[in-house]
Amino acid sequence: MSELDLIILSVVLIFSVVQSILGMGLLVFGTPTLLLLGLPYSSCLAYLLPASIAISILQVRGDVKIEKNVAREFFTWSIVPLFISLAVVLSLDSNFKISLAVGVLMLATVLIKLSSRVEFLFASNVKNNFHLYLVTMGVIHGVSNLGGSVLSVISSVKYSEKTDVRRFISFCYLWFATIQLVVLFFFHYDKFTYVSLIVPVISSVAYIAIGKSMFKNIDSSKFNNIFVLFMLAYSLLLITKDTQLW
Repeated sequence: MSELDLIILSVVLIFSVVQSILGMGLLVFGTPTLLLLGLPYSSCLAYLLPASIAISILQVRGDVKIEKNVAREFFTWSIVPLFISLAVVLSLDSNFKISLAVGVLMLATVLIKLSSRVEFLFASNVKNNFHLYLVTMGVIHGVSNLGGSVLSVISSVKYSEKTDVRRFISFCYLWFATIQLVVLFFFHYDKFTYVSLIVPVISSVAYIAIGKSMFKNIDSSKFNNIFVLFMLAYSLLLITKDTQLW
């Protein structure tokens, strides 16, 4: 096992714990971390998607089933945009500046979350244009793997309890990752390695041994502040890297 493989497994382990608590984190932070390490977007997906699916399955199994009308809206408005946008990005491959796109989207998310007024206005806009934001979420997730930034707002608009929020996020992530995996295999089946088989085990153990119990006890508002700081740091690193400032 190479040094890079060990780093990838460590990244999956750390952010699997984060995702176990908040419902997101593995893709939001795992994607930019692997991009900063120099991996192409297709390789990032090959390592992160199997791990994300494993956690989402465990979370969805442990929660009450999602409402049928919510599931219908999600499938109707988000899945096709995800499929198309991801297919376009993977066909362009290295010609698309994915690091810059991810960095800009993360920075935009941070700017929204830093101001409670802006976040409130954004949430109100989401509520009034719900289907439009479902489409937007699908496109953003296909292009950057960061649909969670929109998903977090959508889930907070629909639900107030943290258990309900995480259930909705886990449901969406499960189907997003499944579709992404199918599209990725069609375009870049060669990106899957033995590490892709190990990461679901790592993420499942992280969820069962650590994340599940932490979710019940942690103050999610404090954790969210740390979450935003990490997003700010990553966004600046990605933007400056892709603009060749370092």
